[in-house]
Amino acid sequence: PIVLFSVNNAGIVVFHQGQAMEQVGIEPESLIGRSVSDIYEKYPGILQSFRRAFAGDEVVSTVTIEANGNSVIFEYRLAPEKDEHGRVTGVIGVATDVTKRKIAADALREGERFLTTLVANLPGFVIRLEGMPRVIKYVSDGVRDITGYSASELTGQSIAVLGERLHPDDRALMAETVRRATESGEPIEYEFRFTTRSGEERWFWQQGQVVSDEDGQPVALEMFTMDITERRQASDALRESERFLSTLVTNLPGFVLRASTRDVPTILYVSEGIRDATGIGPEALIGQPVTMLGDTMYEEDKWRLAALVQEAAKTTGHFEIEFRVKDPATGG
Repeated sequence: PIVLFSVNNAGIVVFHQGQAMEQVGIEPESLIGRSVSDIYEKYPGILQSFRRAFAGDEVVSTVTIEANGNSVIFEYRLAPEKDEHGRVTGVIGVATDVTKRKIAADALREGERFLTTLVANLPGFVIRLEGMPRVIKYVSDGVRDITGYSASELTGQSIAVLGERLHPDDRALMAETVRRATESGEPIEYEFRFTTRSGEERWFWQQGQVVSDEDGQPVALEMFTMDITERRQASDALRESERFLSTLVTNLPGFVLRASTRDVPTILYVSEGIRDATGIGPEALIGQPVTMLGDTMYEEDKWRLAALVQEAAKTTGHFEIEFRVKDPATGG
């Protein structure tokens, strides 16, 4: 909705046409014959705009009009009327209701501010690639922290600037993953090694997607990348520790057993050595009640062991016992 109006050189409204003011309970006819200083006495900003227009300037300003519990944002465009001698004889203007547009613009700015804050605090960087060959259209500032290259020097450059820093053994995986994603629309996700500007090799994790236009044609890649070196090192160390422990347990002259003590005591783990001692393999025991193992023991030893285990469970202490198991070949 818009309002057209005219004000004479005495500041009196002589013409007012449009329904926009009705949203705040003001009838257009009620404004004719009144001075702008009276109409806008609560809005010093718009009065200043009128003073500038009477001084010969064209003015654009925004004001929020409130009345009867309603609030409407108007954009005022004021222009001076002049006679043949160039003297200002009045002001003509257009007031446009921009409430929805202003709310949408504010929401957009807030969304952009939130996104900027979010991206700035991510533990990595966001990148957008366009064209073929692919060019870096946008990359967030976090790229400097993990690659050594700044966003300003990368933006507008070919992705080859970063691609040549990839480990040769990882390039084929990356290319194939992106190719499949381009064809199928599936998400992109992979891990790769990257040599930073300082020459340090780091492990990166990248996740993203192909962006397509309204015709379904791929136009860009948008991805997030973060440094996972410490996580990879911890994972590798854990695997090595598990390998070492497995080797150690396998070569022990006996067997290792872990069981729960809640409700019905159950075997959670038992090493391969149990097969030599009892004739029963781990696969038959894991998940079974501990009493199943007791069937392989001499009766008096079984009850001594059970008593020690119960006591240790109460005190979270350790115990030591020697016991006999039946010969798996003869059962005796």
